[in-house]
Formats: sequence, structure tokens, C-alpha cells
Amino acid sequence: MLEVKNLTKQYKKSDSIALNSFSYSFNETGLYLITGRSGSGKTTLLNILSGLDSQTSGDLLFKGTKINKSNYDNYRNKNVGIVFQDLNLINELSIKDNLSLAFDLAKSHYDKSVVEEILKKVNLPDKSESLDKLLSRHPNELSGGQKQRIAIARTLIKDPDILCLDEPTSSLDKSNVTDLAKLLGELSKEKLIIVSTHDLDFFSKYAISTIELEAGNIYKITNNEGLNNTDSAISKDKSNKETKDKKHGLLSIKNSFKLSLQSIAKSKIRLFTSLFITIISTVAMTLFLSIINADQNKIFLDKQYQTTSRMAFLETRFQGYSPDGNFVDTSITPSTEQKGKLNSNTKNVFQMTRMKGGYLQAFGTNSSELDSLTKYVLKDSSSQSQTAIELDPDIDLSYIGFEKATENSRLPQNYNEIALPDTLAYGLIKYAHIYTFDYGDGKNTFEGSKNYDELIGKTLCGYKITGVFKIDDLPSILLNTSTNLNKDCNELLKGSSICCYPYLKAGYQEEVYKEPNPSYTYIYRLSGDINKDLRFIQSLNVKDENGLNYYAVIINNYYSYDTLTNFRDGTTGNVITIIICALLTIAILMIINLCFANTKKNEIRAGILRSMGCTKLGIIQLTITDSLLISSIIFLFDLIALGIIFPILNNWIMLNYFTFNIFNIGLLLAVIIGIGLITSLITCIKALKSKPIKIIKNL
Repeated sequence: MLEVKNLTKQYKKSDSIALNSFSYSFNETGLYLITGRSGSGKTTLLNILSGLDSQTSGDLLFKGTKINKSNYDNYRNKNVGIVFQDLNLINELSIKDNLSLAFDLAKSHYDKSVVEEILKKVNLPDKSESLDKLLSRHPNELSGGQKQRIAIARTLIKDPDILCLDEPTSSLDKSNVTDLAKLLGELSKEKLIIVSTHDLDFFSKYAISTIELEAGNIYKITNNEGLNNTDSAISKDKSNKETKDKKHGLLSIKNSFKLSLQSIAKSKIRLFTSLFITIISTVAMTLFLSIINADQNKIFLDKQYQTTSRMAFLETRFQGYSPDGNFVDTSITPSTEQKGKLNSNTKNVFQMTRMKGGYLQAFGTNSSELDSLTKYVLKDSSSQSQTAIELDPDIDLSYIGFEKATENSRLPQNYNEIALPDTLAYGLIKYAHIYTFDYGDGKNTFEGSKNYDELIGKTLCGYKITGVFKIDDLPSILLNTSTNLNKDCNELLKGSSICCYPYLKAGYQEEVYKEPNPSYTYIYRLSGDINKDLRFIQSLNVKDENGLNYYAVIINNYYSYDTLTNFRDGTTGNVITIIICALLTIAILMIINLCFANTKKNEIRAGILRSMGCTKLGIIQLTITDSLLISSIIFLFDLIALGIIFPILNNWIMLNYFTFNIFNIGLLLAVIIGIGLITSLITCIKALKSKPIKIIKNL
């Protein structure tokens, strides 16, 4: 059944010859002993016979078929079982799971009755122990003799034609050696058993033949004439095992997962240290992605819809290269096409403008006497041109939350008139004694005013006040509801609000300046549908006749465009980007290290499984399972960490800036899995290129 012809094995590094033109033919059944001094070639011969190593020249034939690289896996999987000197049970798995692997590789389901029958053949379990108790134990809980018999039982599960054992008595006492010899004698009645050993006294009476090697040559063959040396003892029909079945040699998903999980859990400290650093780094990477991929318009609109304000600031901008070749991204007067779209939507878009002449000069805005709301409202008053909002007095503005603060109020109907938001009027009344004016007669006409009605008709910077209005916007709401303006305004008011600006008659710019309005800022009334708002803003992204890019952005009532832009693109953003890039590099290195260390550690496992008949595809499958499990753990903890960090950061900057964007999360998952798979497969390929026996010996 098994035959070798002119078998030669020469090691390249030392040029030594382990086997020299060895030829022999083994019967279908019976016990054969291979013996000799250390270095005589007996272990090398056994490794070649079992398909773990290959010969330099000569042929290994099983039932007339040559065994070579193309069918080694199939040969080990179906025809030969191997029991190593070190037994090579997987300590992280229970006895049941160790045996279950053999069922997997034979492409059959775990069968307890089969296990019980095979364990009986190897005299297990002991009388003092139940079968279930034995199966639940781990290899390191067994004696040397018990482990030896479990290793034999594991090979018998696939019912091999040949059973090879390398120095099986090296760790056994005399009693166990005797039992083992007797067991192999019984098994040899139905299988071909080849044993490499020095203990001839125990095995000789059961052996058909003893082959003694010396320097890679047959020194002597001793046949046991008392035993039947024919192939007629028991001859099972195993022809079905000769057909190649590519499904053989693969582990079940359950056992692959279990092996991977046990392997990862083996080194908890290193694992969790690496995981901790990796998670921090990959979380940082996700934050980086959130920053660079943030949709500012959506973020600001989302914030607007969280407040009661129906209004938002819209700013037109230009992006392109200046004449000197520098890249420019700045606010600019809208292009002709943008103006057309903005002017066609007058019910929802209101223009900002410059007030001509004097302005309110709030010398006392830094005074500790002012409350936070007044400081906030007056903070834009230091510019040389007081900004105002143009409103059409003939349009009912109640739909934008515009409401008279006093019955006598009205919007300006002439270009020398002005209306005030209640927040500005409140400051004029309460803090009139610290305001000065550089227009008109210089007298403070507001000092002594007790209410909004007393302001109407008075002159502010050369403009007659026509009314005071409440606005459905946060500063105005706080003014009318808050009991502690200092506390509430410090916490909630950021950037600009329509409550900071007075109101002029629509058309003011063209009438007073006799020129088109150069403003690039507009008030935009929200539609109630964020997607509709985004589509309108997107429609303002145009190119002019020269191919230059014009676009529009939403400026949140409580944030300026530059607040977010500087956070992302300014010095702070650059520092954050550098830090996150460094952490991303660390993340990549840690994932590589984690996967590489885990795979390197599992090369011994790969060697054991390949000796059991696991195919290269099966090892790749297990490696992928390892990598996916590690990646899943990292990704899961990343999501938990991000679920904690995102709300904290969003609360800090008071914007829903950091979100679980599908693209960012998908990219994070792809990076983690990609790096893990590439690293694991690189080390896996290295292991697959090595012969199983080399992996086992080296590790």
C-alpha cells in the first residue's frame, strides 16, 4: 500500500544526507518500527512518509499514486494520521474541541457516539472519570499517557489508512509505554502503523518488521516471523477516500471563531494594551475624518433648527486663485447669477447693508457695568460702518417671527429712519449714561428714557427711530424670558445674530450710496425642511463667465463662518490635524503589530492543523477569522468610544459637528479591516510557504 523508491533527503545548508536511496514497501496493515541512533534519519523518514516533509529525490507512492506538493494536503487529510513527540494538542481548547477539529477537517459533524467508540479503543476515559468530564478538560490537565492517547484518538477520528508516531514513549513511564504498545498492536490489525522509537523491547512483539537505519541507509531489517505479515488481516474499502474533495481540510465557522477567540484571549495584557492604544488612535482618525468631511451648511442648519430661530445668515464667497497665483477662499460680493437667484427670493432672503454717516460708538462695551447680553449685542459696533438689515415695510414679516415690542412701532418708510431690535433698545435705555455719539449735536438724548415708547421719535446717529421689534431669535427670547442674563448669555450666545442689527428701508444702499449693495451677507428665512434649504444653498454654487467659483455658506446665528473654518483650516485646525495624523500613524502601526504578533504566535497552530490535514485554504480562512475578530473588537470599542466622545465635543463647541457619518464610519471599518487583513495574510503566506514540519520544529 505504501512504498518508497530511492528516497533521498539532503539538507541544503549543511549538505548532509539524512536518507540515501532508501527503498521499502509497507503492507496495508501491521506495525512497523523505525529505529537507529540519533541522526540516523529515522525522524526524517517518518516525516516524509507522513507528508510533513518532502524528499530531495525518489518517490513516495500510496496505492500506486505519487505523493507530491500537489496532493500533500489531501494525503494528510484523508490517508495518514500523525502523532508528534510533543503531541501538539491545542492547549487553549478543551479535549472536546481538540477532537472536534478532526471532524471539521474530515468534513463531518461532531458525533459523540463516534468519539466514545474511539476513546474506548485507546482506553479512555479512565474508570474514575466520566466521558463528559474528560471532554471538558484541557490538555494541560491530563497526564502524559492520557494526552498521548487523546492525540492518537484525534488522528483515528478521520479513520486514516496510516498512523505515524514519532518517539511516542519519550514522556511516558514504563506502565504507560506498555499500555501504548499493546494499544498500537491492536490498532495495527486494521491499519498500517509506523513508529519511530528507541524502545524496541516494548513494541517488538507486536511489530511485523523493525527497520534499523544508520547514516540514512538501511542497516538491518528484522521481521517477526510469528506475526501474520500479509495484507489480509482486515481490508476496508476506502476507495472513496482517494477522490479529491476540495471541501475537506477546512474548519467550520464555529471552530474557526473559537480558535481565534482563544488565541486572542491567550495574551490578555498585551492584547488589551495594544487595543487601548489602537482604539485611541483610530478614534482620533475618525475625528480627523469628521473635521475634513464636515458639511458646514448642514451642521449650521441643524443647529438653527434646534433653536427657535427661523432666520439664518447666508454669506457669498469666492474660491480660486488670485492674479499672483495664491489660492483664495474669502467673502465676496455675489456674482451676477447669484444675485439673480437671491433677488428672486425676496420673501425669504433679506439683504445686509452699510449705514451711512455716524454710528453708535459704545465706549463702554468692555465695562464691567454691562450685562452679557448688551456686550454681545454691541460687540459689532466697533466697525467704521454700522451694518444694518434692509426690510420692506410693505411686507408682513410675522411669518419670520417679527413682532412689535410696542404698539406705536413701525418699520422705516424713509431712508433716514431706523427701527431697532428690542435687544439693542434695551441696552440704549439701561446703559445710556455710558454711551457717546459722534454724530449730530453730540448730546445723549437717550439718557432718562424709561421704555421703548420713549425711544420712538428720537434720533440715533442721524436716523429717526420708528419702532422697536421683538424677533424670534435667541437673544430676544432670552431678554424676555431670562432671569439671569449674564449666566444664560455667556453660555448660549456665540457669533452674530439678527438681534445685533438695526433695520433700514429696503433699497437703502442704491438710494443713499447711488451704487449696488456691495454686501456679501444676507438673512435667509429657513423653509422648515433642511434638505430644501441645502438645495437652495447648493444652487448658489456657480461659476462666472471667467470660470471662477462662487458659492454660499450658512453662518449660524451663534457662530461666524470663520469660527468653524479656523477650527478646521486655521492654526488650531493644523495643530489638530498634525496630532491626529500622528495618532493615525500610531493606529496603523499598532494594528500591524497586533495582527502580526497574533499571527506569528499562531504559526505553531497552523503547523499542527496542516499536519492534521488542514489545507492552505483552511489556514487562510482561519487567518482571516483571526483578523476579522481583532478588527471587530477594535471597531466595536471605537464605536463605543465615539459614542461617548462625540456628544462631549459637540457640547463643548455647541454644534452638532461630530456625527456618525456613514462614509466616515465605513472608511474607519475599511481601514481597520484592510490593515489587519493585509498584515495577517502577509505572515500567513510566509507560514504557508514553509513545510509543516519546519514550522512545528522552529516554534
